[in-house]
Amino acid sequence: MSNPVEVSQIIANAKKSIEAKKAQLGLTSIGENKKDALMALKARIAASVANVQAKSYLDSTPVTIPRTLPDQLTQKQQNMEERDRSLNLIIDSEGRTIDKRTGEVVLMQTPLPTLKANIKTQKRDYRTAMGGDRKEYPSGLASTISGVSTTFDAKVGDKKFEGEKEIGETFYDNRLKFKLKERTKRKLVFNEKGKYLDIANKLRAKSKLLLLQKEIASISKKTGISNESKLALIQPKRTTKEVIPNIEWWDFAVLNELNYNSLDQLNDQQLREKLRINRLIEHPVQMKPPTHSDRKVVPAVMLTKKERKKLRRQNRAELLKEDQEKIRLGLIPPPEPKVKISNLMRVLGTEAVQDPTKVEEFVRNQMAKRQKLHEEHNASRKLTDAERAAKKKKKLMENTSLVVNVCVYRVKDLSDPAVKFKLEANCNQLHMTGAVLLYKNLNLVIVEGGPKQQRKFKRLMLNRIKWAETNSRIKDDEEFTREKNTCSLVWEGTVKTRSFGPMIFKMCPTITFARDFLKKLGIEHYWDKAQSDAIIQQSDF
Repeated sequence: MSNPVEVSQIIANAKKSIEAKKAQLGLTSIGENKKDALMALKARIAASVANVQAKSYLDSTPVTIPRTLPDQLTQKQQNMEERDRSLNLIIDSEGRTIDKRTGEVVLMQTPLPTLKANIKTQKRDYRTAMGGDRKEYPSGLASTISGVSTTFDAKVGDKKFEGEKEIGETFYDNRLKFKLKERTKRKLVFNEKGKYLDIANKLRAKSKLLLLQKEIASISKKTGISNESKLALIQPKRTTKEVIPNIEWWDFAVLNELNYNSLDQLNDQQLREKLRINRLIEHPVQMKPPTHSDRKVVPAVMLTKKERKKLRRQNRAELLKEDQEKIRLGLIPPPEPKVKISNLMRVLGTEAVQDPTKVEEFVRNQMAKRQKLHEEHNASRKLTDAERAAKKKKKLMENTSLVVNVCVYRVKDLSDPAVKFKLEANCNQLHMTGAVLLYKNLNLVIVEGGPKQQRKFKRLMLNRIKWAETNSRIKDDEEFTREKNTCSLVWEGTVKTRSFGPMIFKMCPTITFARDFLKKLGIEHYWDKAQSDAIIQQSDF
């Protein structure tokens, strides 16, 4: 074991090696307490500022060091001491805040609530007191000082109060571009002389033109010129020159000639041989129409009510006879006697006299069992909601793969939303397709479906809806007139395929727009027919 002298010598050697290591790393200048560390940090900051000044002088750039930097560093030091002091605060039994190191009573400062406008004023005053102009310091020095202040704050950890600014926030980089939110001033805009006079003259000219057009329309309506001109616009006269060929195509297949000149040189016998004419008649093969179905349609037999009852009675008798044969052969057990309150004494006899209460309970249980069995049988045959909807849809749906029935109606006014709802709802319920074109006093309703669906929809359009009660108020310039609303069937027939999907409503600002919409589908003749009928109906002759 080592003696105490050797141990003390080892400890002294270890301390010397530690001191040498500290001197090698440059840690001997750092104090052991926080004040020494703060003084070392101040020395580093001063060295950085001196380097910046030297660099700016070498670059021949004037540099102005802010005077407020030492003051702010002093303030930061005080804040640091305040923070260290706050870590040693305790509360005594009387509720007072006391410093545990000195025993003094400490009065805590509480921030008072204030308005945002007051905070902005304090910031502006502080900025003015700190130097005001942002262009006072060069960009390089500003960024350096801003970095120094940020590093200092990170090490010291000072708490910021309202209205207080960091050192970096008082300096700005010229390279940053930002716009301040400022309210632009409104400028006075004066109208030029004669502006409203021109507007008034245009309105007067427009009213005079409307009156003139109204007079011309009334005169042309009396003479009948307007109706004829409108009809001419619907289907304008086509002037095309008809080219007569040298030989028709059907004759070319027989003669095999380019003209008819060769026929003049032939006699009757040669002509008969060339044309292959004889006394026989060629009958073409009769073809089936495209809507013809090969499936044979068997008409359903309609029975009277008396015949239906008789048929039901016979079917039930046959079923009962089969059950009796099975009971006779022992395949199924015989059914229990059907006892009711009315035939109680006749079926049970002496048993009912001996214990009437027991027999009555037995009879009632049997009646309840029969009632329950009957209700379960009915419930098993009852359709579900999905099956009921499918059955109703199958009843309304019709096969339109071969031919589609189309009806076109013309309505004078369709501004009533209730009528529009009826048309759309019935069309969807009947699983029909179509469209409604809305244009002033000429509204076209086109529906597509099967014959049964068209029959129901036609009854809606011509009978069920009271068009006279849906009168509309039509404005004619300055006076209001009331006209009777009407609905008429323009055309009904069959087509090969459908042209529309589910019912839609199309607003048409002009006649050309409506006709072009139908022309894309190849059914513009619907509109031509409806418009010509409307013009003829309005005519006085």
